[in-house]
Amino acid sequence: MFIYYLRSIAFMSVFYAFSTIYFIVGLPVLVSDMLTYKYVKAWARIIIFILRLFGVRSSVLNGNAVSTGAAIVCPNHQSYYEIILVFASLRKSVFIMKSSIMNIPIFNLYFKKMGMIPVDRSKFNKNWQALAEEELKKGKQVVIFPEGTRVPIGGKVSYKPGAFRLAKNLNMKIYPVSTNSGEIWKGPGFIKKTGDIYIHFHEAVDPDPDLVREKIESVALK
Repeated sequence: MFIYYLRSIAFMSVFYAFSTIYFIVGLPVLVSDMLTYKYVKAWARIIIFILRLFGVRSSVLNGNAVSTGAAIVCPNHQSYYEIILVFASLRKSVFIMKSSIMNIPIFNLYFKKMGMIPVDRSKFNKNWQALAEEELKKGKQVVIFPEGTRVPIGGKVSYKPGAFRLAKNLNMKIYPVSTNSGEIWKGPGFIKKTGDIYIHFHEAVDPDPDLVREKIESVALK
């Protein structure tokens, strides 16, 4: 455990130092939606590479399942790392995220430029769906974690209805995504272990919680 602790300190130091400098230097790209996406996707891929240097190998299974146009994507949520992997894998993704993340200086400028949608989980949010519909009309992929929070390996919570309501209103299907990221990058938590992390994109299914859960749980953890 001690070696994991030291490795985690080293990685988090590199992660925050590099990310802060990277996004300060990149502020000029905010003049363009396209440049912003390319710049942030490059950051995500660099983080994936840095993690490999720290013993975390990543793989994307069936990455072509999601169309390049408008789509609703529902991953299970175990840590922050699947966010990075999903973002790096999709063309133009917009995440439904907790509102506190939008308070992070510098980073929030990129989130706003890309159309990320903040949700205050302590309040009734009635406008996020309208914002999501606008982003879908632009041909983006809206990513919604149906669990609503990070759930550890083996845990299970009821899915929130928002993603399914959105899909039904727009007569769209949902792309489920499985991950095992919680085995390596437990969240919340500081320790980052070494090993293999995957995300698995599944073919689209009708917007039914049982169908989405069945797909997400159909891939055995590696």
